[in-house]
Amino acid sequence: MDDKQDASNLASDDKIELSRLIKRRGIIKGRLTKYSDYLNIFSKLPSSEINSTKYRELELKANKVQDLLTVYDELQNSIDILHWDSDEQIKERDEIESQFFSVLSIGQELLNAFQKIKSDAIKDDQCSVGIGSPGYCIGSTQHILARELEAHVSHVVKYGDLGHVFSSVELAELNLKVTQGFEVYSNKFEEIQCEIEVLNDNNLDSELDEREDIEQEIIFQTATAKQFLEKTTENANQSQCSHVIKN
Repeated sequence: MDDKQDASNLASDDKIELSRLIKRRGIIKGRLTKYSDYLNIFSKLPSSEINSTKYRELELKANKVQDLLTVYDELQNSIDILHWDSDEQIKERDEIESQFFSVLSIGQELLNAFQKIKSDAIKDDQCSVGIGSPGYCIGSTQHILARELEAHVSHVVKYGDLGHVFSSVELAELNLKVTQGFEVYSNKFEEIQCEIEVLNDNNLDSELDEREDIEQEIIFQTATAKQFLEKTTENANQSQCSHVIKN
């Protein structure tokens, strides 16, 4: 008896689900290409342009790609169960995982390389706390999320503009809020954008560009807040040391 299977052996619901999973895999491959392009641009930046905000952006993007690897692994496992050609899927997995490992390694190398100049960049970098208004589309749910994050970050930074002196407890609370805020808004956007990309796969390039723009805004706002809090914490520690020495 011939045990060989093909698409005709799948139930209708399984065919639909497999098609959806393969579309999502294609989206992940597109995101990997975008990240690779970003790393290529970042690697060519002169050291004088690598300030602490850009460093934070690279760090956050690298973490997102690491998380994406876990998402891909779960997705590919689901495809493996449904797909009739296991050899083809093993080859596909090897190729995509190699892409992941390559960009993750390059990203880590860049982080390590710029770690040495990070302290100099922080000293030279002026803490710019003005949050721009890039003119989001109010009707877009993704942009509304980005605007919510912008307001969240502006609230954190505004205290410094008003000359507020942070206590150690306030700094700890704000650091926690910024970290949790990034995770919440990033996860919300990820969920919405994934659904859009699956439904609008005929315009995938446009959707990937849209994803990159909004993710960049979320990462930039978060990096700006983290940079501000880092500087504020450093100043608070120096002030405490000076107070101890005087006493």
